[in-house]
Amino acid sequence: MIKKIKGTKDYYGNDSLKFQFLIKTLEKISYEYDLEKFITPTFEETQLFSRTVGNESDVVNKEMYTFFDRKNRSISLKPEGTASIVRSIIENKLVYNNEKRNYYYITQMFRYERPQKGRQREFYQFGVERFGEDNSYFDVETILIAKRILDKLSISQYELHINTIGSFEDRNKYNKVLNKFINKKIQILSKYAQEKFHSGNVFRIFDSKDEQDLKILKKAPLIYDFISNESKKRFVELKKILDKLQIKYYVNERLVRGLDYYNDVVFEFISTDEENLGSKSTIIGGGRYNHLINKLDNNIDVPAIGFALGIERLLLASNEFLKLKIEKELDYYIFVIYDEIEMKLKALTISEKLREKGFSVKVNYTNEKISKKYSLAEKEKALNVIVIGKEIYDNEITIKNLKNQKIERKKMEEIL
Repeated sequence: MIKKIKGTKDYYGNDSLKFQFLIKTLEKISYEYDLEKFITPTFEETQLFSRTVGNESDVVNKEMYTFFDRKNRSISLKPEGTASIVRSIIENKLVYNNEKRNYYYITQMFRYERPQKGRQREFYQFGVERFGEDNSYFDVETILIAKRILDKLSISQYELHINTIGSFEDRNKYNKVLNKFINKKIQILSKYAQEKFHSGNVFRIFDSKDEQDLKILKKAPLIYDFISNESKKRFVELKKILDKLQIKYYVNERLVRGLDYYNDVVFEFISTDEENLGSKSTIIGGGRYNHLINKLDNNIDVPAIGFALGIERLLLASNEFLKLKIEKELDYYIFVIYDEIEMKLKALTISEKLREKGFSVKVNYTNEKISKKYSLAEKEKALNVIVIGKEIYDNEITIKNLKNQKIERKKMEEIL
């Protein structure tokens, strides 16, 4: 028996309904913020991700699905969304002279990692990418888009964590000091931390979940002490705006994000929902990446900010809310009383006309007992039942409202 591959998921039944409701919600919020939908290919040249995400990142080093095509080109399935959009923006000359563009995407991603709750090897991701503005108000508005998603889905068990990681120059200064600190502790750090240190990507040690690592890192020097006055000033302004809007947040000085292209403001919405997601699990994460376009094309430099979320995690976090929302009701359940071709044709004709008007309709063409057919209609949560009997020869049908049990005989034209 052939089964689905580990780390993938089939969506059907209620899971499929929840998924579709969630996608519609994300699409609606994107429309409210005037975000344009962006669709990129499922696979790209491998070097796109190695140049943007970082050769030493876990995503590129361990998690990408990479293969050689028939022309011996190295191709990778998308592990994240920003790099593809930036590649397309440069290729199609979409953003020049700091032109303002706001995009969103909903697409499948692929990472070879250990499957766990809310984390799969093939997963769906929603992301927002905004180009052309570089100020704190724009940063806060981007954070508010993410917050709107959580609020709209009645997700309340979360914390907003923010930090500033300064410019790339600031990071380089900090890395030298951090290297010295880690070098003294390297023997007692986890295997993961040792790998990051020896690979030259010491910054990534902050991604470690090892308890011993976290204990040691609490004593590590803070990046905030090495960032420029300009970055500090900007971070203070961001906090003031959030305070004015009464948006609760936590300054998390260890928050660095897992991709190499971030600079200055970074943020995460972290779950406190122990039951559905597990405490301290990131639901949404993002930040500024002002020089990513320049990294791929040094002729232009456009400021940008964005965030991404995993649909699977969002489904878990909003599970109770979605259960209520997918209570599906059927507008009309139609059945015939007699096994006659004329009646079945009439049922088919009526159902199609109702569907054209936007109603949901199900038709039962079987010879089951009438009582059984009514039971099936109730099981389908039908609002109305249309019974087609001998009265159709007088151009009439019988309608029963299952909520108030009212039965009426109407002319065909009245309901159509």
